[in-house]
Amino acid sequence: MDTHDHVIERLDAAIPDIDMIRGVFRSPSFSVGALHHGDTIFFKGFGYADKSTARAPNEETIYSLGSCTKAFKATFVSLLVHSGKLDWTTPISTYLPEFQTPHSPIVDEKATLLDMLSHSTGLAPLLYTVIGRHGSVLPQRKGVTHICSNLPSVSELGSEW
Repeated sequence: MDTHDHVIERLDAAIPDIDMIRGVFRSPSFSVGALHHGDTIFFKGFGYADKSTARAPNEETIYSLGSCTKAFKATFVSLLVHSGKLDWTTPISTYLPEFQTPHSPIVDEKATLLDMLSHSTGLAPLLYTVIGRHGSVLPQRKGVTHICSNLPSVSELGSEW
């Protein structure tokens, strides 16, 4: 039995539990997948991607991940810190020189990755300024930095979450 078969067996065995979790959270749709070196080795969709047509989710189904992306982002940043490409306490403006906050100069001078990841920069929430309908991102990447730079301050740097 190769490694893929073992992983697939374990995921298959978890299907009843996964479907139960979907039911507990009353999620209309849920998908589980496993990739190995960029290849999909397992995929299973649960529920309905579209309840009105009873369309099952597939590998192309788009989900709104909400706050799950915070963990993805923190994991990715920690890998970059671990490899020496970033530092937790270096100001963000070192990595993004275009991040200049005229409403709160202390933020562009001192805000770090830790401040950004813990939502303690003191800047106003970003969500509704960049996220459109169905989770679409409204501006291009460079536009997001410009928008963040111009958010008003709502508290002091590092003072609150």
